[in-house]
Amino acid sequence: MRETLPLTVGSPALEVNGPPNTGRKRYIVCPFEDANDPESWSGTPYYFLRACKAEGLLDEALPMLAQDDVGRLTGKVLWNLKRALTEGRLGGYWYSERSFEDVWAPILPRLEDAVAICCACPMPLSVSRNRKITKWLFIDQTSRQSLEDNCSSAVDARLRNMLYSRETGAYQMCEGIIAHSRWAASSVVADYEISRDKVYVVVPGANLDPAAYDVWHRNEAASAFIRRLQSPVLRVVFCGHDDFYRKGLDRLIEGVSWAKANGFRGRLSIYGRFPEAVTRSYSTMNNIEFAGSINKEKEPIRFMQLLADNDVACLVSRKEAGGTVLREFAALGLPTIVTRVGGIPDHAIESASIMLPQAVTPEGIGETLLKLESDHCLRERLQRAAWDAHETALWPASISKFRTFWPYQSGEADKRTGAAMHLTHRAPRERLPLSLHESNDR
Repeated sequence: MRETLPLTVGSPALEVNGPPNTGRKRYIVCPFEDANDPESWSGTPYYFLRACKAEGLLDEALPMLAQDDVGRLTGKVLWNLKRALTEGRLGGYWYSERSFEDVWAPILPRLEDAVAICCACPMPLSVSRNRKITKWLFIDQTSRQSLEDNCSSAVDARLRNMLYSRETGAYQMCEGIIAHSRWAASSVVADYEISRDKVYVVVPGANLDPAAYDVWHRNEAASAFIRRLQSPVLRVVFCGHDDFYRKGLDRLIEGVSWAKANGFRGRLSIYGRFPEAVTRSYSTMNNIEFAGSINKEKEPIRFMQLLADNDVACLVSRKEAGGTVLREFAALGLPTIVTRVGGIPDHAIESASIMLPQAVTPEGIGETLLKLESDHCLRERLQRAAWDAHETALWPASISKFRTFWPYQSGEADKRTGAAMHLTHRAPRERLPLSLHESNDR
């Protein structure tokens, strides 16, 4: 059984802190994405950059998109033609050296003598071996973890070994690897034989607009908490867009159905985009609602209102690098029912969560919902634990860990961004009722 690394990994701050930032540019990059876009990679690079700029820790993001559609298509065609002729198979271009070179080439001149944090590890040899670039990685999982259950013929053993070898080289040449969870950090150390002295764990914050969050927090957080204490039935919420099966939504729905047949009075609200065939197959269940998709960047307060107007959030994934939505649930003060898989245990608030085994059955989920609906003491304990810890899920809490080992600090924060970033962090917490009975007396 693989050892689980502690949340504090890497060398102590006093040992790793080098000289202060000497004027070198500090960039964040995200392969195949633009970290300036809040919708790229679930928004994590964007909000990480925003929080770092507020503290004088990073300067800007460099877009890392393909040079042009024609060039990328040509590269993909040539790659597949070569594979067809030499190996008798197609696919796998995304994992190839040519693909990585394609997205890195436009920004390489700007990275000379600079510091770069790369979100995810697709890094060509021309970058990993370039000693003029100070490289860090900010990863949610390693390639070995990502491809563990990938049986695609496009990613054959030879391609995997090439990818793993390139990834090992990148880890070795990086100054530090920042993992989103202990699960990811453990893979870097155990699977790639990287010294734990250069591996750190920083769980990302909630990817919510800080100004909008402050409005919601000031005007609605306390009332949402009180409604949860007073709710006679259990209001359950799921939020996600990708991979219905991997996220465990099928067994969550079946669990709610089983619970209803055994006396469950609550309901499940599902937010996200799913194929019509999926939504149609569950349309006859009157306590399950596919509520559609909400753009949290265009309607941030409405997004927070809809999610917060529930009693518990569920993410019963079969496989999960972290579950960024769990940080949003946590920031909104919601308890969670989750599976103990991947990086979920670090992304969820342990004291405010019910952790189920990875192989939990729909009946097991249903029994948990029935228990939580009927046991008001348990529900109130989880709700209070969620509220007490909700500020730990915000980006300022993550950045406070990041700066304990980040040696490139200018000490000059963007005052305008910084003020917006820390409004909620500084705001006094509103007094909440001491018990359900006190809230009923109001």
